[in-house]
This record gives sequence, C-alpha cells and structure tokens, in this order.
Amino acid sequence: MGRTGGNNVNATVGGQATIVDNDSNLPSIRIDDVVLDESGGNAVFTVSLSRASVLHTVTVNYATGNDTATAGTDFTNTTGTLTFAPGVTSMTISVPITNDAGVDAAALETFFVNLTNAANAVIADGRASAPSPTTTPPARRRSSSATPRPPKATTSSTP
Repeated sequence: MGRTGGNNVNATVGGQATIVDNDSNLPSIRIDDVVLDESGGNAVFTVSLSRASVLHTVTVNYATGNDTATAGTDFTNTTGTLTFAPGVTSMTISVPITNDAGVDAAALETFFVNLTNAANAVIADGRASAPSPTTTPPARRRSSSATPRPPKATTSSTP
C-alpha cells in the first residue's frame, strides 16, 4: 500500500509464464566404446549428438571411472566438459593410457567414461568402456530413452 497525493493506492502487478516442454525436441548424446592396445597411447572416445542443435550450444560433463583398470596406474584420470557449438554433432575425449606391460599383461583391464549434466540435450547413452584387446566390447543398446543403462559387465576365461 502506498500514498500518492494523500490517496491510498493498492496495486497488483501480475504476469504469466508458460513453460513449453521441449525435451523430446532436444538432441540426444551418445558415447561409443573403444577397444585399445595398452601401448596405444590414448583411448579416444567419440561423443555424438543425434542431430545438430541449430540455436543452442550443447554441453556435457565427462569423467573417467575405474573398473578393472585403475586411474593413475593404467590410465590418466580425465574430467572435463565438451561444448558442442551450434551445428557440431561429434567431439572426442582422449584418455592417456599407461603402458605397464609385463606388470599385468595377462589381466583384463577396463575403465569407463561417464557423461553427466547435459545442457540443451538429453543423455541417451552415458557410459562407455575401454576394454583390453582380448575382449570385444559388449553389444551396444541404442535407444532414444534417456534412462541410464546398467553398468557393463566384462568377463574373461583362463585356459
């Protein structure tokens, strides 16, 4: 309540906002598995958008995670953010590999790269693995669903 020229003035100012659910119109993000040789230097993961974003920059965070391979011993822990400018549909993440041949040469070593916190896109496939060359990557499930998939299991047999 305010006073203007001796008169009481009551004012209500209102506005309306409409939120349009456009999640289904957002591009989806996927990351591909790689198979590598321990002496290969780097594991290079390709991260792709289902389609280019025309108006908006798309970002997604990434971080490596241990499985049977250990950060600091078998690979370099790597984190960051990918930024897809409008029109860009593919980027890569490079993870340095430590060649410790002879120490665990017979061991099956696998690590993960996980995608999180996407902006202007939805994560359809947010985990990739880098198994040793003695295995093949698990079959990829391709889905337009943003539901995270369960962790991948890797097995090996000994003669």
